[in-house]
Amino acid sequence: MKHTIKTILSTFLMLAIVLSVTGCGINEKGISELTSVNDGFFTDVENGIENNDSSNTTSDSSTSGQNDSATPKENSIGGKTWEDVLASMPKSLRGTTITVVNWNPMTEYTGAASAIKEFEKKTGITVEWNTVDYGVYTTRLATMVASNNSPDVVRTRTPNAAWIQSFQSISSANYDFTDAAWDQILMKDYTVNGVTYATSLKNTHVGSVNVMFYNKDLISKYDYENPYMLWKNGKWTLNKFIDMCEEYKKDSGEDYGCTGAFWEAWSELYGIAGPVGYDGTKYYSLLGDSKFLTVTQKIADLYNKDKILAVGRAETFNAGKSLFYAGASVYLRRNNSYFGTLKSSGTFCAVPMPKIDGQDTYYQGRDEYEAYAIARGAENPEAVPYFLRYFLDGENYDLTSFFCNSQNLEVYNWCMSQKNTIWSTYYSNDEDTFGDGKEGLLSLQGNQIKSFIDSNSYMIDTRVNNFNNLLAQLEK
Repeated sequence: MKHTIKTILSTFLMLAIVLSVTGCGINEKGISELTSVNDGFFTDVENGIENNDSSNTTSDSSTSGQNDSATPKENSIGGKTWEDVLASMPKSLRGTTITVVNWNPMTEYTGAASAIKEFEKKTGITVEWNTVDYGVYTTRLATMVASNNSPDVVRTRTPNAAWIQSFQSISSANYDFTDAAWDQILMKDYTVNGVTYATSLKNTHVGSVNVMFYNKDLISKYDYENPYMLWKNGKWTLNKFIDMCEEYKKDSGEDYGCTGAFWEAWSELYGIAGPVGYDGTKYYSLLGDSKFLTVTQKIADLYNKDKILAVGRAETFNAGKSLFYAGASVYLRRNNSYFGTLKSSGTFCAVPMPKIDGQDTYYQGRDEYEAYAIARGAENPEAVPYFLRYFLDGENYDLTSFFCNSQNLEVYNWCMSQKNTIWSTYYSNDEDTFGDGKEGLLSLQGNQIKSFIDSNSYMIDTRVNNFNNLLAQLEK
């Protein structure tokens, strides 16, 4: 009888543990693996009806838009409070609707449904959330604008000209974005020829930077040094990272030490924004820069000679077959669809990208440079700043639920606070040029890079011309 009781109690205990950790994960699919995403508007936030994205099954269980625990000081927005901002909102906006377009469903942002519900109650503005598949995002948005069916708020990924063709100046909102609450560094990066096309809050929990993920269980299994403690002690460097990857390959017999990001995430650590630079007025080629050549040769060897790095392979890391994964901090979100197995098991941890040995400046790469724009032809641009001021404020969420664990929140906040940020023009309309696929840079060793660049520089010249032509169109 005692054995039976113990068995029952043990079963309940194990069930409780499973239920307590499974909230961290969604599934093991990456964004690129999503099939179809609901294109219909999210029109019933109050009733908690979610979109039909079958790849993301975790629902928003938060019952309040207010944070249930103290907001970390690193996430304190500053400037005018959202209470003051909403109190100053023109009464004419009550009873209006604001439409949002994003490639992530609302459930990506744990607590967002509740926060938006509170926003609707406080303002009388109805929020409609439209989820569009990332693979057709820019073309779908352009079609919506051209057909006079523009949304109001648009999530964007990068400041390059190819992305901002469908945006208008945030000044169309008739709002003062010089308030200290708004991220002035980000807005400067999203400013082209004196026109600012996107914004976000300073210290928001809703942003994205490059970080390094690691599997805590593998670190323990092979008795390696803890990357988090290395970082805290100022010893988390590229050479240390490479040594750990080499040791892991030897100990485990696996093919790679680190999977994930494309090569530009590594060049950004050296302050190089990829093959195309931008000086605030025009784009230009970096292929003739000696530092670009040297760094690219080093990175090529890490991929194809030493085989430390591999592009993509999220499933490899999720299955515990690579020690590290370099990627966007959006994966740190509890409800993000990446790395569900590791999140559920509590082994999913992060540190900043390693610093370059002997380099004084630390460059923080922006992967998904998450920001929010106003679409051309938006019907309700004046409501946008009031929505963003509430939606992007961590005070209206439980950040311990938004992120998988406190370490990941700490790392996210540290990376977001860095001043020397850098973003790449890698994302373009012609993504199959100059090493974006299996050919090119990703298939070469360092001693082959110079001849490849010399033979294929026309690709980057073409990209530069395309981007500058897009800039010229923005000036009209």
